[in-house]
Amino acid sequence: MRRLRFLYFMGLSLCLSFFIAAEEDVSIVKNDAVPLLGNLNLDVKEETIFDFSKLGSEYNIYYIKDIILDSDENIIVLAGNDILKFDVSGNLFHALKLKRGQGPGEIQQSASRMYRDSMDNIYIKDGFRLVLFDKNMSFKRNIQVGMIDSLSFDDKGFFYAFKTSFSKTGRNKVLTKFDKDGKSFKEITSYDLGQVSGKGGIMVVRSHVYSPATYFILNSDNHLIYAANLKYKLSKYDNEGNLLSTIIVDEKHQRISSKEKDEITEKNRKQEKGTVDFNLDFPAHRPFFKGMLGDEKGRIYLIRLKSIHDEDKNETVDILSKDGRYLYKTKLQYMPKIIRNGSIYFVDYSNKDEYGAPIPRIKRLIIQNYKSIQF
Repeated sequence: MRRLRFLYFMGLSLCLSFFIAAEEDVSIVKNDAVPLLGNLNLDVKEETIFDFSKLGSEYNIYYIKDIILDSDENIIVLAGNDILKFDVSGNLFHALKLKRGQGPGEIQQSASRMYRDSMDNIYIKDGFRLVLFDKNMSFKRNIQVGMIDSLSFDDKGFFYAFKTSFSKTGRNKVLTKFDKDGKSFKEITSYDLGQVSGKGGIMVVRSHVYSPATYFILNSDNHLIYAANLKYKLSKYDNEGNLLSTIIVDEKHQRISSKEKDEITEKNRKQEKGTVDFNLDFPAHRPFFKGMLGDEKGRIYLIRLKSIHDEDKNETVDILSKDGRYLYKTKLQYMPKIIRNGSIYFVDYSNKDEYGAPIPRIKRLIIQNYKSIQF
């Protein structure tokens, strides 16, 4: 009887901590600022998958641009202009050195990001185009796409990305659906980031740690989860761009102090040497988060943006369920790149060579209590 009474009150308290309403066929999930299930202590085991000092002189790698997993959980790394594929045990079994030029499979500018589709084809972002390779790294074709970023592919061959456009007020990020040939045919939602300044018709984009940003993920149901980080509000769309639900966490804004603004402005001014007319735009308050990830169960992971004066080196992560309930808050020692099947993948730059240059390591945190995390 006591156990039944405990379970009843637990269920009642969970129901009271979030609220689902409906407005014109769009559900609204409202959460308190405190997660339903409190703080989550992850029981993790850290593994080094590969240490890049072992590659030798053939690959002179100091910075990793991107990592992805294929359907077999092989780790594919874009490092410099090299694509390296490791198995789950960290054995390098396929490599491709991208050459500069105009020929098939060659890059014209610089390989900046990497993506994959449901068939494990690999897409390299090269300026305003995608260079497409199959899973064996054989060149297939080039796809002209314009100014886009943050690609995700559904299981029907369509992909979704932010398309960038400019206006008098600033830089617009438009979440857009594309066909397999890179032609956009559906604009889903847009956001004006501002951040543009200049004189004499010259436009300069100046972003900083507190700049507004937009994020999206494509979950296992082919639903798009979208957010602009100046509000703790997420929007869920189907793959045709129809709004399905809105997710809100009732958390207060944190103002940006004059000291923070001065420090950020001075740091950015030093990076732009010789700039006389220097000015940064700051939002009305600090953004809530700086990244968004999803896992195979549809859970949403929001990496919180902290104050530049916060001395805690850990990353704070909010975990939301597939339907938008704010479940947990947790801490991670590293900035996560991928979360899948109970593992968190990241790049560690803490090791240095004899000259002080970083030696990147691909690492994995195996979450021992992953199965007990609710969704």
